[in-house]
Amino acid sequence: MFRIRTDSILKAEWTAGDALNYVAAMTGAISTFALSLIAYKQNEKLQQMEDNNYIAANSCMILINQVQVKPKVNISVNYELYTEQILQEKDNEDACPSGYSVEVRFKKISDSLQATPSMIYVSKCTLFAESETRTLESNLWLENVLEGYTRTAICESDIAFNCTLLVAKNKQEKFEEAIKTQNNKLTIEIEFNIVTDKYVMTKCKCRAYCEY
Repeated sequence: MFRIRTDSILKAEWTAGDALNYVAAMTGAISTFALSLIAYKQNEKLQQMEDNNYIAANSCMILINQVQVKPKVNISVNYELYTEQILQEKDNEDACPSGYSVEVRFKKISDSLQATPSMIYVSKCTLFAESETRTLESNLWLENVLEGYTRTAICESDIAFNCTLLVAKNKQEKFEEAIKTQNNKLTIEIEFNIVTDKYVMTKCKCRAYCEY
């Protein structure tokens, strides 16, 4: 049963010991491969757990304390020269749009975390002016026109960053008319990414309800 007869140069005649050694070697190779695969999967899982622990320890969730919206005096021209985030309406076709300067102050939710928010990217900002005469034209939907991050200002009691909101002149007039009416409410939604000094990025969405 261990003899292979052939007329070609490939001739083999195994003894029982040769066959058993061959089977033993194949079994050992298969077992080694299986153990190596199990060890690789375990190491991959441990690495994933280590990465998750690092992210959890160095991420940062924030809570916005204050939002100040002020009309801009100057006109934004060269966006690359600005150090803050620049957001603009999708349908804004003004060559030199006017807008607002926004300062956002926030703090970390947990002071026990060592990570500090150092860079920020604001992807979207929405301002809803709710009043009795509210119209869709009085709301502002803005998106970032740049792709870069900007540095945050780390103050003694909180952390701050600035944004520039570019709005068309007609939309600005309708928005300001809506927020100046009596019994109005202003809702601000901001979506942004925060990068800590430990190089961990956290996506956040904050919503503020303002009324007076």
